Amino acid sequence: MIKTPANLIAAIFVLTVCATLQAKDSGCTAADFSGPYSLAMDGQNLSTAPAPGDFTRLGAILADGKGNTSGSSQASYNGNEAIESATGTYQVSDNCHIVWKTGSGGTAYTLEGVLVLGGQKVTMMVTEPAYAVQLAVLEKQRSAVCTNADLSGSYVLTMNGHLDFAVVPTGIYARVGQLAFDGSGVAKVSMIAIYGGAILWEEYSGTYSVDSACHLTWKSVLPWPLSFGIIIEGQISADGTHILVMQTGPAGTAITGDMIKQSSTAPVSKSNPAAAERREVGLRRALSD
Repeated sequence: MIKTPANLIAAIFVLTVCATLQAKDSGCTAADFSGPYSLAMDGQNLSTAPAPGDFTRLGAILADGKGNTSGSSQASYNGNEAIESATGTYQVSDNCHIVWKTGSGGTAYTLEGVLVLGGQKVTMMVTEPAYAVQLAVLEKQRSAVCTNADLSGSYVLTMNGHLDFAVVPTGIYARVGQLAFDGSGVAKVSMIAIYGGAILWEEYSGTYSVDSACHLTWKSVLPWPLSFGIIIEGQISADGTHILVMQTGPAGTAITGDMIKQSSTAPVSKSNPAAAERREVGLRRALSD
């Protein structure tokens, strides 16, 4: 019996795997973009736009697998909130490139991008109109009904953007930390936030609700010295491990981010009181400038 050298077997295996992976990057059709998706967008509208400035959007769309979409979203045009609905059409090429034509706020948009993981995710950017410098991500949602119980355990939250109007201090904003959802409508928070350059460690709690379409609404009041209410909304992924989010309140924000499932049992971390006090002093100084 003739024996096949081990290195030849390994080479054949590698070539077979590579060919399989390549096949997954081709052969796409409109049917690969089908079902409910969450949508998140952020970027800028240039000075030539009807509403120039910071831009964010969060919504849900339904693709029929035949080239048509419908959906609704909430957008922030430089801090001015708008609820919009739109229909659209799309084409998918063999190499999984997608061209999606839709419209919002009376403006026609063309987005182009690539289907990922067989259509479980789509990364896109706006190519028309030219003044819209914006990126978009779409993520497959579950078709089944969601409830508060579908959001349970610890998630890592990352958000960034701008506080544009009506909020003190204004300017660049970022937040990273941990949320613990109890599955019944209460979330405990431990985070570090930057408000226009001032750093503050925050620990507080809030309430949340998840509707039947897997849309999250989380409401809380920031601790002293800011002490104002915020609303963060999100769309939960099909497996519940990822949530695309956008801050929708108070008015005058353009902030997006995401939550990633950490663990069902991880505790919310404790802050360092001395460090927290130093950060609060820094924030008070920033507020007084």
